[in-house]
Amino acid sequence: MEAPNTRLLAVGGLFTVLLCLVMRMYVVRKAEVLSQQPPAEVLQPTSRAAEPQWAAFHDTLAGEVSAAKAAGGVLDIVFYGDSISESFRGSVAGTVVEGYSGNMAAWREMMGTRRAMVLGIAGDQTMHLLWRLRNGEGPKGLNSKIVTAMIGTNDMIYLTFLYPDDDQRVIAAIVSKVQRCVRELQQQSPQASIVLFGLLPLQRTRTDWPHAEYNGKVAATNQQLQAFVQQQGSEELKFKDCGGDFLLANATVDLRLMPDGIHPAGDGARVLLSCMLQALGD
Repeated sequence: MEAPNTRLLAVGGLFTVLLCLVMRMYVVRKAEVLSQQPPAEVLQPTSRAAEPQWAAFHDTLAGEVSAAKAAGGVLDIVFYGDSISESFRGSVAGTVVEGYSGNMAAWREMMGTRRAMVLGIAGDQTMHLLWRLRNGEGPKGLNSKIVTAMIGTNDMIYLTFLYPDDDQRVIAAIVSKVQRCVRELQQQSPQASIVLFGLLPLQRTRTDWPHAEYNGKVAATNQQLQAFVQQQGSEELKFKDCGGDFLLANATVDLRLMPDGIHPAGDGARVLLSCMLQALGD
């Protein structure tokens, strides 16, 4: 009969082998992903047309922009972004979700009579926003008084996955890409005041692989974006960081306002929208 310790060693050895195989698969897959992507610093406008839901929602948003232009194109505010912005529509990639009903209610209540449009799609990175701006969703012809952008959160998550040990590369890439989006907005809407909102804080979750710490990079990214805006010396370009409203005294995310550690919801939506409207001078 085999001794218990021997069996334990055998099981432990098998576990080690399996763990090594899993790690090898992860490393190989990560290498494949890296080989298929342009360098982190390169911003290539890219659609997500291969995703039917994204493509359909982009068509919806482009249709809204076209209709607004046909109606005279005079808006007070246009909001560009990702899921954080889209949540004010109460949806994710165009599908209404109960979890954001409070966000939509906050929008309707707090926006009042302002003529505003939200053009955000869940999951978008800067490259996707830039593509949308150039393919039917751009502000050119809308004659909006104010154009805002809050983008870069998905870049932060994705690039941290690709380069977990190179924070400076992640930060520099995001700053460069957000700057490109801002310049695109300025070119298309020279009559408007452009307001760039900083990235909101991110809470590490158990689904991250490897487990990632974000907030140091978020703060550094926002500092560089603020410096970029200040260097432009333009009264028509402003920066606002609303992230502090979502942090507790110990610098962790207040999950009462951001239940999933990423998206403001419920009272969090009101906190964010209040900060945004203050930045817009309302």
